[in-house]
Amino acid sequence: MAKETRIADQEDENGSDEPDNMSTTPVREPGKSILKAPRVTFDPKSQTELVPFKDSIDEQDDEVIDLRTKSKSSTYGGDRSSNRYSTYSMYSIDSNGKSGGAIKVFAALIVLKIVFFDIWISAGDAITDFLQGLFLMFDFYDGFKVKDTWEIGVVVLAACWVPGLVAVLHIVAHYRNEYFGLSKTLDKDFRKSRKKKFGLMILLCFFFYPFVPTLGYIVNLWHINGGNRDYNVQTARLELFARVAHSITGCIEAPFQLIMTTWLIMKGVLDIPWRNTMVKSSYEDRFENQIPFFSIPMWTLCFSIVDILGCAIQINLFNVYIGTLRNVKSFKRYMNLVGGHFPFFFHAVCFRVITFAFLFIYLDTKAVIPLFIIWLSNIIIGYATVGKHKIPKQIRPKLKRMISLARQKANLPKITSEVQKKKNNENTPVWLNSFLSIFVPSCFVHIADPGLFADTSGLTDKQKEEHEQVKKQFFDHEKSFQQKVIKYQVQTSTTVLMISLAIVFYSVNFTEWKYHNNIFSNEEFNILCCVIGGLGVISYLFLLGIDVFELFHLNDKPGEGGKISIKYKERKKKQESVDMGEDVPDAVNINIQIDGDPDDITVVETPIKTNRHGALKKATISAIFTLLAVSPIIIGYTYSSLEIQSPAYVVMKITDDTTINIRMAKARLLNDPKSSSKSTAEGLLIKCGYNTENKLKCKNQQLNEILLMDMGDNCFEDFNEIDDIECLPYKGIILLENWKDRSSRPVTFVAKGVTKFPIVSISLKDSNKTSNRLQDGQFTNIIFNDFDSLLEQEKSDIYEIRCPKDDCTSMKYPAKKQKYIGCDGEVKYQAEVDMTCTSNGLPCPELESWKRKICKEKKSFEPCFDGDDVDCKVRTPFPPAQCIPAKQGEEEMPKSCTGEERFWEGSKAKYCWKETTKTVKYWSSECQKEVECANWGRWSTLIGTCTRSSSPEKFRFCRKSTNCVLMEIEKKHKDLTGSGGCTLDSSKNDDYPGAIDCKFS
Repeated sequence: MAKETRIADQEDENGSDEPDNMSTTPVREPGKSILKAPRVTFDPKSQTELVPFKDSIDEQDDEVIDLRTKSKSSTYGGDRSSNRYSTYSMYSIDSNGKSGGAIKVFAALIVLKIVFFDIWISAGDAITDFLQGLFLMFDFYDGFKVKDTWEIGVVVLAACWVPGLVAVLHIVAHYRNEYFGLSKTLDKDFRKSRKKKFGLMILLCFFFYPFVPTLGYIVNLWHINGGNRDYNVQTARLELFARVAHSITGCIEAPFQLIMTTWLIMKGVLDIPWRNTMVKSSYEDRFENQIPFFSIPMWTLCFSIVDILGCAIQINLFNVYIGTLRNVKSFKRYMNLVGGHFPFFFHAVCFRVITFAFLFIYLDTKAVIPLFIIWLSNIIIGYATVGKHKIPKQIRPKLKRMISLARQKANLPKITSEVQKKKNNENTPVWLNSFLSIFVPSCFVHIADPGLFADTSGLTDKQKEEHEQVKKQFFDHEKSFQQKVIKYQVQTSTTVLMISLAIVFYSVNFTEWKYHNNIFSNEEFNILCCVIGGLGVISYLFLLGIDVFELFHLNDKPGEGGKISIKYKERKKKQESVDMGEDVPDAVNINIQIDGDPDDITVVETPIKTNRHGALKKATISAIFTLLAVSPIIIGYTYSSLEIQSPAYVVMKITDDTTINIRMAKARLLNDPKSSSKSTAEGLLIKCGYNTENKLKCKNQQLNEILLMDMGDNCFEDFNEIDDIECLPYKGIILLENWKDRSSRPVTFVAKGVTKFPIVSISLKDSNKTSNRLQDGQFTNIIFNDFDSLLEQEKSDIYEIRCPKDDCTSMKYPAKKQKYIGCDGEVKYQAEVDMTCTSNGLPCPELESWKRKICKEKKSFEPCFDGDDVDCKVRTPFPPAQCIPAKQGEEEMPKSCTGEERFWEGSKAKYCWKETTKTVKYWSSECQKEVECANWGRWSTLIGTCTRSSSPEKFRFCRKSTNCVLMEIEKKHKDLTGSGGCTLDSSKNDDYPGAIDCKFS
């Protein structure tokens, strides 16, 4: 009996909760001390009134519902003018009453939300997915040439129609009895029209599904503008169709696209999205303003993430608990639900997307097995729990009456099927939930439109109280069922993914398992496994509660109250009324029936005070728990950035008279060399395939060579046995990996302590592609710079070329391949730059991204020339080739090209004397006068011999504009009285009489 009493007390407490927050926490009576509470009586004879239970809320729905007053005590009856029950559609606004101005503003915001959020997010996600597929199929910046990844692009495009198949399956499984097998009592034409509508819906979903959600939102927007404010079943169904259609896309297709993009990044096909090369694209308006915007992969990621989270919240929260946004109060309630559940959904999406992309890298098509097991588990969970999803007996008649009234007000006939449907699973779409829950834990239930509870206008205070009780009990029932199903889904899916992770971890580290080559070294692979394992542990922790606000009682009503616990010992089974006398607090009288013969009765009072939790506090807690939910990702990324070495690039260059051929291979740095050794890691390749003993011999003097060895040769075995590797006289060591399709395997070679020179390894596929360059005598660089800064560094030695000695030097931008003076004052050569880079046999995504960025921005490497913007259709988007400076004694004064003046010679030469440096400055006729110029090039070596009659001189150039070039000459004279060398500076009076003084330094 005592147990029954405690249960009754709990039910009584639960029944007095605030309906809006759906909390199951016992309510504390506000404003009262526990010792000053009003007199409370626990009457054992009081029982809840039982209502006959029916399996369907629509059974006996064909009864006529009279809208006239039936009883004064009826909750939903009464006069239509005073006690009517009507609700609006999802986006309708109650304009009656007191808050006219605020209501109009809120109504406008709802319309803007549909236009700029629902429509744009659904359409944007579909458009970016199509662009992503085309982006992988064609090169937008090279004449739409077909890429090597065109097959992946086809898969991305085909995935856009996958939600259509799920939608068709959902319609057939869940709504078929509303279109086929209808009762013969219905009109024959009506039954035919229903079949036609069913066929049209199937065709629409199958062929046009990528844009069906957008079209649904546009139709809803049309109905809002139509001015129909009363609740209408047909309008509500259209709204639900648009939301569910969008949710199918957001919970199935968007995660698939996000997994595909993550898989491509892990595989090395796409560049990392937060690299500068991926976001610094731009659009030029008619005023030549550069407007930056994200690239296609980045847009795809952004839209997919927003769409997934929005649809997860919509299908699980809005469609189940809100249904309609009519005022600020309902909006706050919705935000409260979103804030409480956001950490869970954000974690679930991150966990599943990263894990599935990881599994498809290392298991390939076999990753479908855990995916299928999760889907099958969702089906089993759905059918195992759906039988318990029954409406509480206490509210079933009232809820049935509300639904029937709404149908009759819309003048819709009752559609009955000759096949008796079991109503316990009619409004729980098991198959739909099973597909949605693969990537996002979901339990969509729709026994009744939650919008039915939104309108209380015309109800008396007592009727409103009863209305709120029905609303609260209904939502409590739905929430209890939904959370139970989602917890089962989390348990099964997390367990399957964790088992799959363990299998992959063991296979990669301890077996000869082969898989897709990817960007992860063994150390990075192990870090990623730890990250996914940490996310799995957090997923299990969410079984304690998926709503953090309720988990920490942040939704409890503020106030003071308490809990009274009665403890006793039972001596014999005998019913007896117990008078607790003085043990009962003042002003409280408890009558309770206790079984048996209790002894040692103790009354324990526990005062409880609940404070109010504001929106700012809740938002802060939601943000903190969101960060904690994905903390393994943050920790793993931070550790990798700080502890894992950045990749290196092995650069091999061959030049001829017109072209610079650069071949680059991405390499893994196996040690931690000093910065000074990184900057000097260049030299001639020397293979270790023969004369091993001599090549692995310690020497004191460092050679200008880089040792190359195959990790499968005997040379590597001998090398691995050397105790002191740093004694070798090389500037770097390149190891050629001898394994295929095992890029994340452990490397037995350990060289962490070597700092004298870098040791890198190249994958087997990359070494095969560059084998013709990996030969003895090939000059090779090992570079460690940031890829963007390396390629944009115009004075880098990778762009140096040996220019023809006898060619002329143009003072203008040349129209053919010849020498000219660049914007930095250096002697350049208009040569083609042919650069390729491979990573695991695929083109380096960072190089491809850099090319696209340069082409999009139309970047000019030489802005002093008019119209020198890079046109990728005309020339390659690389800095111009620069001439290798001549050695001492080989330098000559530049030769002028045909039709160009030699402005530093002759009587017409214009020049000035620079006293500070004892030099003379010349300028071309296009300059008209001396101009200030800041970008001077390097001084040449001395030209000429040092004698009494001749003085050596050197020069440098500076380009001001397309045609304006300046030249500075320094001449040295022989010191006949001193050392005898050419150390004397020039003199204005002796060497340049009549020269004017320069104005600019």
